Amino acid sequence: MATTTTHYNLAIYEGDDYFNPLVHENGNAEKIDEQMYKNQLATAGGATELVAGTVHSITRTNNAVPLFHFTATGRWALGDTMTVDGVQ
Repeated sequence: MATTTTHYNLAIYEGDDYFNPLVHENGNAEKIDEQMYKNQLATAGGATELVAGTVHSITRTNNAVPLFHFTATGRWALGDTMTVDGVQ
């Protein structure tokens, strides 16, 4: 098994290659899982907004994602404050 994919170095099996799927395919699965998780963290996640008085509380659906979007459910006014995941 000398051939790998260009971008993620996943193993490519050809012709008469011998391999144990428990050893080799698990390695590919781990690489794919790691990259998919990196992709998830690099994307914009969702969040919800709730208003109590003058405080707009925004809670991310996945707080590991640094970029998020939400639709404001209340009107913002001068002097209002906000929290994100409980932090002002």
